[in-house]
Amino acid sequence: MADAQYLELLQNADQHPLAGEILLRDVMLPELLGERADGILYFAGRSLAAHLNVSEDQIISAFAAMGFGELTPDKIKTKLRTYTLGGQVVSQRLSLRGNTADFRLEAGFLAQLLQQSLGHTVEGASENHHDNVTLTLSIDPSEEQPFYNDLSTRKS
Repeated sequence: MADAQYLELLQNADQHPLAGEILLRDVMLPELLGERADGILYFAGRSLAAHLNVSEDQIISAFAAMGFGELTPDKIKTKLRTYTLGGQVVSQRLSLRGNTADFRLEAGFLAQLLQQSLGHTVEGASENHHDNVTLTLSIDPSEEQPFYNDLSTRKS
């Protein structure tokens, strides 16, 4: 593990404002969740997004507000969408963890936000690159899902 790199990150926290979040995200959560971290993080991202009423045009700003990075749409099609996730926090995480950096939380978060916005089933996946991540979303227009407003008006 890159313990010295994480220590350096903390010592230069003024240059890396998300140092604490990076440590929590890439060190503590995987240690706590163990070998099931991948699936748990994906569904944790979905669960987090399920609490938000974010329209499709607000998704990019929601990613930035969450500290997930800079989200840029690449290909927008009926059944498939790809986004690039980049920015300082993403490049730092990739430089510290390389291919082991896990972005399934972000993939789940994006999948759920799109599902709530589009009203169709959406599943997400992530693929790490040198300095950014590709988030790929598969959309099934034949499977309708409730919109966020439909979910928020249901009685518990």
